[in-house]
Amino acid sequence: MNIPTEPMDTGPMDTGPMDTESDTPFALRLHRVAASFIGSSALPAHEADERYQCALELEKHIQRTNKKFHLRLDHAVAIMLADLQQLKKGGRLWAGPSCRVPPYLMGKRLDAISPLCRHYMLHLDPKNLVLPIWRHAVPVPLEPQPSPEDVPWDHGVEAYKKAMAYHTRFRTKSDLQSVTLDKQRMEEAECRKRDENKCVVTGELNPRIFWIIPATWNDTVENMNATGDLHSACLALTGIDLLDEPNPPCSALELGTTHKSWNMLCIDPVLYNYLIDGWCAFKYLFHEEDNDNSNNVKVTLEFHWMPKLAPIFIKEMDFRANWATLCKSMGQFDDCRPPHGLEYGQLKDKSGDLLESGYRIDIPVPRQYVHQFVSGIKVHWAFIRFIALFGAAGRPWVVLDDDAASEEGHLLEMAGNLLEEREGSSGERMVV
Repeated sequence: MNIPTEPMDTGPMDTGPMDTESDTPFALRLHRVAASFIGSSALPAHEADERYQCALELEKHIQRTNKKFHLRLDHAVAIMLADLQQLKKGGRLWAGPSCRVPPYLMGKRLDAISPLCRHYMLHLDPKNLVLPIWRHAVPVPLEPQPSPEDVPWDHGVEAYKKAMAYHTRFRTKSDLQSVTLDKQRMEEAECRKRDENKCVVTGELNPRIFWIIPATWNDTVENMNATGDLHSACLALTGIDLLDEPNPPCSALELGTTHKSWNMLCIDPVLYNYLIDGWCAFKYLFHEEDNDNSNNVKVTLEFHWMPKLAPIFIKEMDFRANWATLCKSMGQFDDCRPPHGLEYGQLKDKSGDLLESGYRIDIPVPRQYVHQFVSGIKVHWAFIRFIALFGAAGRPWVVLDDDAASEEGHLLEMAGNLLEEREGSSGERMVV
């Protein structure tokens, strides 16, 4: 189905000529296409239209200096999920007529979103850092490069880009001491005390500690540098600046700023496995005064399962032909059921009912840390949804680089490697 590239109106649906292969009208207005697929509960038609127009403007803007550029499907996923304010005038992904952001920089902003979400999933479980399945996602330090102004013209644009990347890389103060394990365990003990050593969702005793902002995002200089190189993508996707928060998750001057109990939740070991694989996430709803403790604020979160969708490979594709499919996929996030097979086991909420999307929990958070906690949850929610719409729920390692192999056989090989690693270490079964 062809999506029109001109601005949409709200007039009657124009069925236009018929596609001889499918007998499907190909000149449907975008908002009609979206509405016919997803209804009002997933992505309102006017919003689907607005995001689509932003995608067209972004592509046109970047093509001003790169005629061969075309949006990839991972770009479309980012535009579909980005904080809407970031797509409006003045936002990080706004490319309207008076946009003054250099096309090259705008392209970098788009390109960084997928790697940042993958970086989050890589670090969500520290064990991932040594698994072969994740080897392609572990950051590799940049090789030293000459100053950009010293790059000979005949070395080409790529040499200049490498020099720019090296000399603009994130540089954490090199003499900072890594966060100690004792410090982490002390804060985890505070989390257990707050949650009464029970899972905040199921109520089960002896839970694991789930870090909302991963512990290894900022525990060493090397890890902080890797996070820092991608941090700007968070602002484009969520509207949250990782550098400008209280206790910022990303800082060139301090490590372990999020190694605090407010960044943790007590989670049932079974639910923990689903969380680190991107099968589910917590959504921030609201916060209010805690009548039981004047020093705390009660933050209400909503639990959601993620859908299992077909994986999207990072390669150039016609996003116009796939936009309606993405809109349709958005509808699958509503009231999503637990993953088929429940490979890690069945879960019940505190009432004894099967854990389903929409289940709400209240977290008591010290008043001075509410902003940090809410921001962390919003980041977590955005990244997990990106992974899910990318088709990577339950298999987050399939978010590949644009130069990585994308054949199904390659993914199955990686899945087999992960299965072998997990069965060898924990006896848990991973279903792909």
